[in-house]
Amino acid sequence: GFMGTLNSLQGLLMGGMFSIATLGIIKTADEMQNLNSQIKLVTKSEEEYLGIRQKVREIADANFNDVKATTGLYANSARALANLGKSQAEALDFTNAVSLAMRAGGRSAGEQASAILQLGQAMGSNVVQGDEFRSLAENAPILLELVAKRLGVLPGQLKALAADGKITGEVMFDALTQNINILEDMAKKMPLTMAQAFTVAKNRYKSYVDDMMNQTGGMS
Repeated sequence: GFMGTLNSLQGLLMGGMFSIATLGIIKTADEMQNLNSQIKLVTKSEEEYLGIRQKVREIADANFNDVKATTGLYANSARALANLGKSQAEALDFTNAVSLAMRAGGRSAGEQASAILQLGQAMGSNVVQGDEFRSLAENAPILLELVAKRLGVLPGQLKALAADGKITGEVMFDALTQNINILEDMAKKMPLTMAQAFTVAKNRYKSYVDDMMNQTGGMS
């Protein structure tokens, strides 16, 4: 009777774990579908969408950044930069420059994701101020140092300029893309951490689920 009870408990446990795993996969598939939709909204063809999606994933992995935050940054930036006459390639360059700055900054994955999210929102409104500026000051000071260099001011003067709406999307674009070589050199000097490796592993898992459930498999 005791063994029968244990077998019943084992069956319940395995069934519960299977249910939890299934729900996790479905949640991940839905999350990736939402990210795909963000890219589709700023691309004009299926071919362009597929190419951009792959590039964004490569940027996220190469710089150990969360694919969700990176996709959000690209989508918001592409929309804002298009209004400034910038191309999709330039929007990708900007996304890569921001990702490099996050990697060079040595912040945690959570802090990086927060800063990328705030910057994406700022690019969407074409001005960095308020909460977005505070988040960048705390989690991505390298970005603001480059902005100060672009504007020819001291970093301490940026808060007042932000309040006046002087840190625009175009200023951010120029500050980062014009210094991408510097960011690449800084990023190369940073050691790889376990947290960064785990971020890439999670990105790869999400991409696998997306391909299996939403793309080639179509299981969802």
